[in-house]
Amino acid sequence: MSRSPEQTESFAARFSKRLKPGEVVGLCGELGSGKTTFMKGILTGLGGGKGAVVTSPTFVLLHEYPTRRGPLCHLDLYRLEKPSDLREIDLDGLVSKKGFVFIEWADKFDLLKNYCKYWIGFELRGEKERKISVTP
Repeated sequence: MSRSPEQTESFAARFSKRLKPGEVVGLCGELGSGKTTFMKGILTGLGGGKGAVVTSPTFVLLHEYPTRRGPLCHLDLYRLEKPSDLREIDLDGLVSKKGFVFIEWADKFDLLKNYCKYWIGFELRGEKERKISVTP
């Protein structure tokens, strides 16, 4: 349970320590549930983000951030409607960079189940409280 954005970021920074380059993580939860806040903590935990502003890539689909452990690719599939829309994203190419790939709204497309090593679920529990669950 996270009781604040700061706790969400701290949890994410600790979670990032278990990740290996090339792994893909799916982020699932309704709008405003903490996915982008979580990504701020991931960026910090991977050794990046000095001065970086982390925003959801809803309209551009992908933001990429350099980190000490490899590139961090942050995708947002909210606006995509069908699996064929994924063609404009070279997911295999992103994974082959040996960085870290995080996909918001990954649960929209069944074919992403083959890619994701972890699934992180976000559930609203109040104005600032979130239940965050990790499933390998």
